[in-house]
Amino acid sequence: MWTIWSIGYQQVENSVIQPQIQKRATKIEAFIVLVAVLFGSTAFAGQMKPGAVPGEKATQVPHLVPNAAVFTCETRPFDESAGLFCYGPGAIRKAYGIDSLINKGYTGKGRTIVILDAFGSPSVATDLANFDTVYGLPAPPSLKIITMPGTPAFDPTDADMVGWTGEIALDTQWAHAVAPGANIVLVAAKSDNDEDLLAALNYALGA
Repeated sequence: MWTIWSIGYQQVENSVIQPQIQKRATKIEAFIVLVAVLFGSTAFAGQMKPGAVPGEKATQVPHLVPNAAVFTCETRPFDESAGLFCYGPGAIRKAYGIDSLINKGYTGKGRTIVILDAFGSPSVATDLANFDTVYGLPAPPSLKIITMPGTPAFDPTDADMVGWTGEIALDTQWAHAVAPGANIVLVAAKSDNDEDLLAALNYALGA
């Protein structure tokens, strides 16, 4: 079982971490912190429940995205008259002008994106590889995972930990989608308490 995100929208808001980024961001060249509020049910945390979460089928639509899969929700009208509309990497890149930058060689090559989340995910590398396969993206130059000391072992029955695996999948996949040539470093705080997230942030800023 893997997690592939086809919707690239996220609101990032944290009153503790944001001031630290503004104060100390000059210490690094490229630093992205993605800590988000999780949405959705965790009723099936740690359980295999096929069909519990409705999914969209991925199909080939050569005239839209050659050599890559497109989810059905991406082909629907924007007015949602045929159901919920969603976005894949191609749509997001075009909407924000990222595709033209990538075509000019601005892929993030030589840069590093640092992502801060909690607990970590045992499937992050597999999730990212599957995302790349589905959307026809190259693998990132490197994916490094740093787990902060004291982080408990992953527990598939812990709804909080399981919830963060979805967040981690979202963060790594979409960071890679918009900067396919960049290295990715995931720093996993030992919990999602503010003090642990801040400790992980300070570690990343000092690394």
